[in-house]
Amino acid sequence: MNAKSSPVDVTLTVKDSLLGQGNTGGGRYSYTFEPDLIHVTERDTEIVYRLAEGDWPRFRIANLYTTDTKEQLERMEVRKDGAELAVMHRNTRQQLTVVSLLVHDTKHERHVNCDPQVTNDPPPVSGT
Repeated sequence: MNAKSSPVDVTLTVKDSLLGQGNTGGGRYSYTFEPDLIHVTERDTEIVYRLAEGDWPRFRIANLYTTDTKEQLERMEVRKDGAELAVMHRNTRQQLTVVSLLVHDTKHERHVNCDPQVTNDPPPVSGT
């Protein structure tokens, strides 16, 4: 039996953007992910998106949307009153997964989308 893989921790930073030069919300906001590319290599890997310290409680992660047609992502859960969101990546098929985190700005009562890159390579299957 394989040991459970370590979670992939991803920090999301969301800031107001001056002069409409941001990368989301009609240019009103700038966001970054650290790391900026999530690459999963083990089966059943938990990915945990966390708002950067200081961004919560103004910003809250509300939901996750994906184009995952091969049912690789499951058990999505918003935790800690929107400070983080966790999702399990099954990693049974190779694919680029388009993901969008819906973030709520409680100060201006609007939602913005933040989209990290997620790729994966399943480990080799042992025994046939």
